[in-house]
Amino acid sequence: MLAVTRSPTIGPCRCQRQHSHLTAARRNNTSDEYSIVVNRYGKPDSILSTEHDTPSPKVATRIGDYHAAHVKIIFVPNGCVTALEETLRILDEQAQYPAIAEGEMKKIEACVPNAGWTIVGYIDSSNNKAATTELVSSRLGNPQKAATALAAQEAGNKAERQKTEEAYRKAMARPVDPNDSRVIEQRKQAETGLGGSDAEQLRHGCEVTNLLYEDKRVSDLSLKELQMLRLCRTLGY
Repeated sequence: MLAVTRSPTIGPCRCQRQHSHLTAARRNNTSDEYSIVVNRYGKPDSILSTEHDTPSPKVATRIGDYHAAHVKIIFVPNGCVTALEETLRILDEQAQYPAIAEGEMKKIEACVPNAGWTIVGYIDSSNNKAATTELVSSRLGNPQKAATALAAQEAGNKAERQKTEEAYRKAMARPVDPNDSRVIEQRKQAETGLGGSDAEQLRHGCEVTNLLYEDKRVSDLSLKELQMLRLCRTLGY
């Protein structure tokens, strides 16, 4: 069943910055490309739309999501591509020049939807990154094959993550050589720091480290965090 969702959080700024430099063909399109896509591949499994949002966005957007193919197609009304580009440009400048951007945004007139929709970009929903026309056509042409390939890829990624985590765990569990000069120096600094302050700071740091990192997956920790955990275990803190 086709689901249509209204969301005021989805405006031009969520239509991927990579679409801010569109071709003249996109700006001048007059065909209803939404209908073309539907006729060729069927209706999207769901649609996220700002057509009826309140307040109205400067440019309405429609995102058709084909779940099995892991593809999203972004549309704006025909004749609104230039307005979209201008809006994206201002939003890109907003962080650096908020006051100027706000003034420029107010000057932009809302683009009145025309008959039909223009494609302004694609999203690979398996990684939420921009997708090419070729990738989208391939997946929509055979969504089952795409789903199978993506499942295999995810299984491979999961196996790789497990392998990495196991390697980290083995490294962390490896016995510490008490005769290692580095370990001796670390222990000496901890136990005989100037006025005991260094040792106390290190002990406190280890308490914090254990609270923050001990329950996390080893593969989620950075090398620096792992080294700190290992040092704390070596010192018995």
